[in-house]
Amino acid sequence: MTVTELAKYLGYSRGQLSNVLHCRAPISADLAWRLEMAGLGKAHMWLARQSAYDLWQAHRTPAADKATMLASKKWHHRER
Repeated sequence: MTVTELAKYLGYSRGQLSNVLHCRAPISADLAWRLEMAGLGKAHMWLARQSAYDLWQAHRTPAADKATMLASKKWHHRER
């Protein structure tokens, strides 16, 4: 099945679906639901994968590392 055929089947534009498939746009709850209705997995599975990818991306950014380090130091001092 082509991207165009799948997009038409899901009621999505080819451009929107292509952006999701190429990691340029996230899987929305609406798309996850459409995928489930099309028999292509459960919506919660698609959203869990998106969430895991988002978290992986967040951990890869230098700003996230600094924020995590600062937050851990701040909470560490509060516990004493």
